[in-house]
Amino acid sequence: MKRLMQIVVLMLLSMASLCSADPRVPRIKVWGQRSSQIRPDNAVLTLKITGKGHNAKAAEQLRQKYLDNALKVLSDFSISDKNITMDGPYTNLDGAVVCVLYVRVALFSKLPGLIHSFSSRPGSEVEHLAWSHTRLAQLRAEVLAMAVKDARQKAQTMSQALNSRIGEVLLVHPVEAEETKAGGEEPFIRIEKKVEVVFRLVPL
Repeated sequence: MKRLMQIVVLMLLSMASLCSADPRVPRIKVWGQRSSQIRPDNAVLTLKITGKGHNAKAAEQLRQKYLDNALKVLSDFSISDKNITMDGPYTNLDGAVVCVLYVRVALFSKLPGLIHSFSSRPGSEVEHLAWSHTRLAQLRAEVLAMAVKDARQKAQTMSQALNSRIGEVLLVHPVEAEETKAGGEEPFIRIEKKVEVVFRLVPL
């Protein structure tokens, strides 16, 4: 983690150094690319609860009834309140009263039963299932650090052919960042990053 923080600080400093860098200073520009794959440790199930009635009061009463039913199902699956957040309620253009539940599930074996329970329940709809990981932000930073390291190795090889060595970093510019989240029996999150790195080139 300490090394990771050093790289983040270096990136911030390199942005500033680029602005003041003398364009006549020899430099070398390379690309670095790395990827990493990890199994998610939690999933977020998005549930839409909708109440429709002949007036706003009836719609809200029905929404509350469907919400209570949904919370009862989640309780039966041992999903605690701290893993449930709600957006709404709000009234859509059709006059229906809607709220959205975001349910974080750590035990993936519960997902089929949860989805099945809500698929046939009136007023409830499974809108989305997203995979995540508690270390996702850290993993993104680690992959970026590996891409920078890859660029440095390439720059060192190229500088040797030019009878030079690389100096300080002048620029770290993330070019591409892609995340793939797939489900199935073996869900995974794959992170890929590509960076452009400019080093000072020092003649030997």
